[in-house]
Amino acid sequence: MKRRAFVSLCLMTGWLHASGERERQLERDLITVVEAGDCKRARKLLSRGALLEATNWQRRTPFLAAAASGNPRMLTLLRDAGADTQEVDHLGRAAVHLAARAGSTATIRELFRCDMVRDVDVCDLCAWTALHHAVECAHEDTVRELIACHATIDASSAVGRNPLHLAVRAGRYMIMGQLLCRGATVDCIDTDLQTPLHYAAERGDFAAIRLLLAYGARSDLPDKFSRTARDIWSCKMADARA
Repeated sequence: MKRRAFVSLCLMTGWLHASGERERQLERDLITVVEAGDCKRARKLLSRGALLEATNWQRRTPFLAAAASGNPRMLTLLRDAGADTQEVDHLGRAAVHLAARAGSTATIRELFRCDMVRDVDVCDLCAWTALHHAVECAHEDTVRELIACHATIDASSAVGRNPLHLAVRAGRYMIMGQLLCRGATVDCIDTDLQTPLHYAAERGDFAAIRLLLAYGARSDLPDKFSRTARDIWSCKMADARA
């Protein structure tokens, strides 16, 4: 009797292990096909019991993986299957952040059309909004779409950087123009009290300097080291002549 019970326990343990391994494989397969954009296979895996709560090494669920790959059809499929549309990954990035980084305007539109985004200005762990991410990744159309969705143009990150700071730092002239035309504060300051004009001066970016000055930027504002943008530019010019 004891031997029979022991054999039964071993068989049950083996079955549970095999069952758990099948579930984990289904979850891995679901994230893989979502990233590949294969809606047909995704439906099949969901019908076989693949969990929508499965995550990859970045703690991204299939729904977040769909946003990161810029696939609006997949997003809708997963939402209709019951996916949590408010999940965030290991960096605190929600679907709208990942879609913005992917530069998928269609995905951004789908998220807002289907009320999958509660707040266009939701922040990640660095206090970046979707607009910060779109600017950082130089997606002009996505920047335009987010502004149309009423994203806050002067949203400030954990270190006080506005989208305009990021655009100037990376030399994104078209995006600078978009932000300034929509009313971005030209003399916004970060935690070092640096304005976008400080950033442009440090880069030696004369085109950005001209654009910012045209929108009324002040060159006499000191940063926390008491340096004005004019001081920084003068040093740059002196170094160039030396």
